[in-house]
Amino acid sequence: MILQWVKKQMWFFGRFSFYLGILAIWPIILTILILMKKFGKPVFGYIFIVYPGSLDQVRGYMPIWFRHVIPIISPIGVISKGKNKISGIVLTIPWLIEEIEEQNRLNRIIDKTLSTAEKIGARAIALAGRMPSVIALNNTRNRLKNPFVFGEKGAVYTILRSVIGSANAAGIDLKSAVIGIIGFGFIGSRLADSLYQEAGVKKIIAVDPRIRKERKNGVILTRDPAFLSDCDIIIALTARGEQIETVVDYFKKGVLVIDDTHPQIPQRLIRRIKELKRGTVVKAALGLDGVSFIPRLPKWQRDWIPGCCVEAITASVCGFAADQKKFNQAAARINFQPLIIDNMDDL
Repeated sequence: MILQWVKKQMWFFGRFSFYLGILAIWPIILTILILMKKFGKPVFGYIFIVYPGSLDQVRGYMPIWFRHVIPIISPIGVISKGKNKISGIVLTIPWLIEEIEEQNRLNRIIDKTLSTAEKIGARAIALAGRMPSVIALNNTRNRLKNPFVFGEKGAVYTILRSVIGSANAAGIDLKSAVIGIIGFGFIGSRLADSLYQEAGVKKIIAVDPRIRKERKNGVILTRDPAFLSDCDIIIALTARGEQIETVVDYFKKGVLVIDDTHPQIPQRLIRRIKELKRGTVVKAALGLDGVSFIPRLPKWQRDWIPGCCVEAITASVCGFAADQKKFNQAAARINFQPLIIDNMDDL
């Protein structure tokens, strides 16, 4: 326990010191980036906007009080070049998603991000987690045009490839497997189509308390979590990982859980799945040769590329795809690879 506490304090000190250093020289860095763009050699091809999933994640970088004195968007790291020779910059918002929903703050975030992208010559902007949905609900989705990527294409492709890769590693035949989806919204419906068309999945069960109809396009739609007991693979698409807690008891023995939540499924639930259900929990994540986050973000491995960022990279390299099928083809050409990685304790 003492060693773990010491490690966390060391990680905090390192992150906070790095962040303070970058923040102090950001005006100089921004000036250089603007000049490089004017000379026709922009440094960053895309921007990745992140936000903390919880106050604990804020504390992983800075004291809580400090977020009230920093800019609404500030640099937090970079994403290294891969074989496509396009790097990205990671900018952070110090507010939780519930705090971002305040209309004036949301507009400021969008305006500042667009201004920064234009100044440095970034061709695409990715928004982490629920930010695109929050913008849509606040009637500002009309502002989410190029260079913004909404993220759904990248998310669907990332989960699809993660399911295929994890199933192959576990020896699960997707053509005979039953796939469960917890949280069947915008992403879930598109994912079901890709699972059918590209992975050969024949049976999908979607469980969501918002469901009213019982069947749609071959997918079994239900509010009854008991249906999850038939599922060999379960994909968690809830807004927060902890929201699956009420349905874990229905999981099948030996289940494979693909986690695409933010914040991720907490360790206490992962232990419960492993101990009670002898199951496995892995993150939905892709990798690309040579691409890594510097420094790594909380609960992320350095080489994990989330779906929204996958979409930004793909748009930077191949342009903006008109539909999911064309996007999948473009992302396949870039050669993203599924990463079979466990959910991480944050250090």
